[in-house]
Parts: sequence; structure tokens; C-alpha cells
Amino acid sequence: LAESERLLRQTPEILDARVLVNEATTTRDSVDIEVLTKDVFSITAGVEVGSATAGPGARGPLVVLGRHCSSGDALLPLLLFGHQQRMHLRYVIAQGLAWDPALDLFGHRLRNHFVDRETAGLHDLLAVGRLARGMADNDAAVIFPEGQFFTVARHRQAMDRMRHDDPARAARLAGLAHLLAPLPGGVLALLGAAPPQTDVVMVGHVGFERFSTLAEVWRNLPFTEPVVVQTWRFPAEQLPKSRRQRMEWLDQRWLELDQWIAETLAGFS
Repeated sequence: LAESERLLRQTPEILDARVLVNEATTTRDSVDIEVLTKDVFSITAGVEVGSATAGPGARGPLVVLGRHCSSGDALLPLLLFGHQQRMHLRYVIAQGLAWDPALDLFGHRLRNHFVDRETAGLHDLLAVGRLARGMADNDAAVIFPEGQFFTVARHRQAMDRMRHDDPARAARLAGLAHLLAPLPGGVLALLGAAPPQTDVVMVGHVGFERFSTLAEVWRNLPFTEPVVVQTWRFPAEQLPKSRRQRMEWLDQRWLELDQWIAETLAGFS
């Protein structure tokens, strides 16, 4: 633990750090740890957070769906639910982000799952499902359904493949302009394994597009240009039950998020 604290303090964005064992929740085969850090700057500086519904204020369990256009936006669920709501987060995140010291140091020790897009398969879906199993009201499972950062080329390639493999879904998602089509496998695995009272929160944002790495986020704190974050909460009783209906529901929410991004960007200009 002391070595972990030392490594964290060496990063330019963290002024101080403590790694503590939660003895109240420690069992014979697992240990819960709490990581307390004092940042050089707060990432909240310059971030405007709004909620179109009940927002993230109520307790969980939650499945959190996030837009993913930058390494920096991986921190937003941690800010909204971990820091502000004191919830325990478990991430489904790309293996490529393991290079970041904070994610690599603690990501593999906590209840997270790193996915290698090149070798992803059934074993990953099973592991993702295990993350959501048994979640309590202070737990949230976070996933970024796009699977990778948005680029125009990736969007075009994904839609071309979909038009060949699933023309009906391609037609349904033809209006996407700012997001990649959501990959439903991980979301369906989380919803299928999560407790029945689990709500879904969707996190959208505009402003992180200009930061491709976490280092760029830290260098630009406090933000001088707008960063807008919006959340939408969907109660468990309103979620569809079948796999097909959940996929269609996810697609519709993603179209709505894409439209919100377009409207927010238009407001900036």
C-alpha cells in the first residue's frame, strides 16, 4: 500500500494520496480498499453538470452508460458517482487505457474488467456479467458502449459493416453523427446479471473531444472552454425485459444522446 501511495504522489496531477483497507468489508478471500487523493486541480473546475431526469443523486444499484471520445471522460463516472455519491464503481474499459498509471495500478486490483478488442469473446461477456451480479445500493457498473473513441472513419466503417450484417439496425441508427453505434453485448450482459432493481444512467458530455489523453486534461485544468455534462436516469421498472427490446431501447437512447450533442454544440457556436 505504501508503494502504491508513493507511485500516485509521483504523478503530476496528484498532490497527495492515501490507500486504506476497509476492514469492515474485508473477507477471507477479498479486500476492499479506498483510495483518497488530493488533486493539484479539481476536474470539476469549468465543468457544468446538468440532469434531464432524476439524475445521479439517488442511490443504486446502477448501470452507467457513458459517451467515450477521450481518455479523460473515463473520469466522469468516478466524479459523479464515486466522489459525489460515495458509490463503489466497477468499470468495463478498454485494455488500451491500462497504460494510464492510475487505471493500471488499481484497475486490475479492483472489480473491473479490461477488454482487449482484438480478442474479445464469450469469456469477456461472462466476466462483464459477473461485475454486475450482486450489486448493492452503493454499487455502480460503468461501461462505454461505443468501445472506442469516435472518429469519422470508424463511424463510416462501423455503419458499412452494419448495413451488411444487420440492415434494419443500420437504418435505425442512420441518424448518428457524433457517436459510434453502441456495441450491445456488454450492456446486455450487465443488465442481464444485475439485480432487478438496477436503474440505468446515461452520461453525455460535450467538451472532452479536444483532449485525447488524460495528460491533456490535467494540463488544461481549470478548463477555459465549456465542458458540459448531462445525465439521464431510467428507472428499472421502465426498462424492457427481452434482449431484442433492450437492444432497440439502447439504440433509441443513443440517438437521443447524439441529438443532444448536436444541439449543445450548436449552442456553443
